[in-house]
Amino acid sequence: MTDRAVTQASGWWVTLDQFLNRAERVLSCELARREDLATVGTSDKFIASLAEGQPVVWSMERSHPPESAVESAAARIRPLFLQDERVQHGRVTNALGALAQGAPEPQRELVKLLKKAWEQHETGYRWAIGSTRSGGSGEMRNDRQIARDFLYGDLVHADDDARQRLRGVPPGERLVAATAWAADAIKLTLATKQLVVDLRDGGYLSPRPS
Repeated sequence: MTDRAVTQASGWWVTLDQFLNRAERVLSCELARREDLATVGTSDKFIASLAEGQPVVWSMERSHPPESAVESAAARIRPLFLQDERVQHGRVTNALGALAQGAPEPQRELVKLLKKAWEQHETGYRWAIGSTRSGGSGEMRNDRQIARDFLYGDLVHADDDARQRLRGVPPGERLVAATAWAADAIKLTLATKQLVVDLRDGGYLSPRPS
């Protein structure tokens, strides 16, 4: 290896090492330990209200954990989405892909799929809601936009613009959106950690420079 190649490889390994440390923090939070992590924030519960002589009244309720659990998860996840952090998900998957260049095609394809999944987490959404801003103008906001505004504009940080965008979005919908966003990020963190460990332990990554 040239000195430049050694330096690059060392940097990629440091990125993976730091990600694994961050993943442990993310996966130890209360939200990550829930048995219903796969569906929390996305499943609906239909409740029937019964009264003698009256028709059945149905209502829908979305389950979500306490706000404090979502806040803790959001704080631990935050570095995975900040561009200047070494553990930002794009930098992690780039490092993993670089170290796996000599791996068989199936393993390299897994890295590509994982990278795409992280990108879709930022751009995809499940539902949208109409909200009215000050001045009477209306707009559609999807659950991903609501989640980020609520988590990092109101709950973890204070951002006047984000709070303005949340006007007209019911508090319950904000928390449901944030729960699903955080749960999806936790699931991606787990998948990334598992792939890093599998490729490392399977000998599919370039050796760590001594």
